[in-house]
Amino acid sequence: MSKDNEKLFSWYNQDGKENDIIISSRIRLVRNLEDYLFPSLMSNTSCKELSDKILTALGQDVIFYKKEEIPYTLLVSLKEQCMIDDRYFYAIALDLSQGMLFIINQDEHLKIITFASGFSCQEIFSRTYDYENKLSKKLKFVSNEKFGYLTARLKNSGTGLKLSLRIFVPSICVSGKFAELASVIEKNNLCAIPCFKNKYEDYFSNFFFDIYNWNCQSTSEVELLAQIKTLGDYILKTERKICREFADNNPTRVLHIVKSTLAKLLNSLLLTYEEAINAIAILKWGLETGVLTGISHTELNSMIYKLNTIYLVVINENYTFSYDDDIKNEPALLIQRLRAVVFQDCIQNVRLI
Repeated sequence: MSKDNEKLFSWYNQDGKENDIIISSRIRLVRNLEDYLFPSLMSNTSCKELSDKILTALGQDVIFYKKEEIPYTLLVSLKEQCMIDDRYFYAIALDLSQGMLFIINQDEHLKIITFASGFSCQEIFSRTYDYENKLSKKLKFVSNEKFGYLTARLKNSGTGLKLSLRIFVPSICVSGKFAELASVIEKNNLCAIPCFKNKYEDYFSNFFFDIYNWNCQSTSEVELLAQIKTLGDYILKTERKICREFADNNPTRVLHIVKSTLAKLLNSLLLTYEEAINAIAILKWGLETGVLTGISHTELNSMIYKLNTIYLVVINENYTFSYDDDIKNEPALLIQRLRAVVFQDCIQNVRLI
């Protein structure tokens, strides 16, 4: 993949500030244009007309695809990064130089999505609004003095801005103090949902959370940014303090969890995605507690996406691998085998301290 593509497709490979705890930052900004019905009510002719108008405003630097024209590998890459889902949309546009995705005519006329690794909300906020300001000089976005930007979905009305952080807080959770963090999040009119919720409560994959504003009406854009930044600082300080205390007071327990996980990984022939995420989480905790070396948080974070089933299916279809006879006709087992091999290759330099 070329360097120009890395911002969009491989942002998770880039070093990000504080990415041991704050995995990534994301912005989603929605706008609708004057004189057009909402997407669910538009005719095909109006849909194409609006799409052409947005594309003209975006300029010649973007790459444009109608939904049915998106290359399969690109579609997979966007899905595994959670930039798009299976809901209908008319088209997308990519600005590779800015690392931004534009979704046209999904539930709103225009959705702008920007990702970055680590605690980067200020960076992506500035990048997104610089672009929005440029577009607003060419497109008339529908707004109301009382209600702000008008949208098809009520929760998007107001600023149209959703700002989120993906966090990993194992020490807070293991020590039984997540309820305190949840209370702080709620007081800021934000919400936290598990990213990889597992039925086994002791799985460390349960300790990844997405934190975001659940509606766009309760505060201004600048106030929301300040809230998220303040909350991020609080999470960093709290997780690191509790981690130090927990590691000092429970060295045997910490070492047992990390050592047993590493041993199982190195000897696994099959690995489900749920097992992989749990292992990634424990290895990250091993780095955080100081019992592990030989790998970085950036490398571990990137495996959250590289070990995704969709991503591995593309690899399996485009490269030649040799599988044992008993699994070569079992697609699910082939992917589990490939996942184990990829993971083991990534951790070959990992050592306990």
